[in-house]
Amino acid sequence: MASIIDSLTRSIFNKAILTYRHQIAPATWHIRIQSDALVGHTFTAGEHLRLFVGLDRDTAMNSKLRTYSIWAFDAASGTADLAICAHSNGIGSIWIKEVAVGDAIHYMGPKGKLVIDTAGKSHLLIGDPSALSHLYAIRSHLSTAQEAAGIFYSPDEADHYADLDGSRPFQFLRVGGVPTEPLIAAAEQLKSSLRPALTIYIGGDMRVCKELGRYFRQNWPHAEVRAKGFWMPGKVGMD
Repeated sequence: MASIIDSLTRSIFNKAILTYRHQIAPATWHIRIQSDALVGHTFTAGEHLRLFVGLDRDTAMNSKLRTYSIWAFDAASGTADLAICAHSNGIGSIWIKEVAVGDAIHYMGPKGKLVIDTAGKSHLLIGDPSALSHLYAIRSHLSTAQEAAGIFYSPDEADHYADLDGSRPFQFLRVGGVPTEPLIAAAEQLKSSLRPALTIYIGGDMRVCKELGRYFRQNWPHAEVRAKGFWMPGKVGMD
C-alpha cells in the first residue's frame, strides 16, 4: 500500500528540487527549494508548504506530510526558503538529516492561515523555534510605516538563529514548558510602546497559542489576535 500512495504522490503533486541545505541551530536546518510551479506565485507572508517527507517509508498518509512555513520567497525563480526544525524523532526529523542537495521533493501549497495583516499599524509577534522563521517572514514584509516587536522563547538560546538579513529583532526569553505567565509579563512590558490598530501573532506550541490567545482577547480587547498551533505533544501531521 505504501508504494501505491508514494507513486500517486509523485505523479499528482508538484515537484521541487532541493538547492540548498545548511544547519543553522542545534535542531534547525535552512533549506531552499526550486519549483517551476512556484514561478509567478503571489506570496503572502505567513504562507506555508506541505512537504511529503515520508515517501518510501511504510507509514500512514498523514505521517508522510509535514507543514513548513515559507521564510522567504522569490516568484521570478520559483524558490522558497524554509527552516526545518527537528526536535523530535519523527519522520520529518529523520528526513531533514538525510535529504541532500539535488533531491526531489513533492509538495502541496502554498497556502496559509496565520498571515500578515497589512492594515495593522503595529504588530506583536510571539513564538517558539517552530514558528521563528514564520514570524521573521511576517516582520520582513511589513512596511516602514508599521512597527513591530517580538518575543521568541526557548529553553536554549542556541535555537535563536538570525533572520536572513543577519538580524535578531526579537526579544529572547529563556523558558521551557508552557510558559504562559512569563510570556504575558513580557508582552505587558511591551504594550505601552505599541500603537493602536495592533495585531498579535502567536505561533508554535498549540497549548501556548490557546492560552495566550485567550488572555489577549480578554485583556487586550482592541487588538486583533491571530494564533496558530504548529505542534502539540503526541499529535502528528498538524497543518
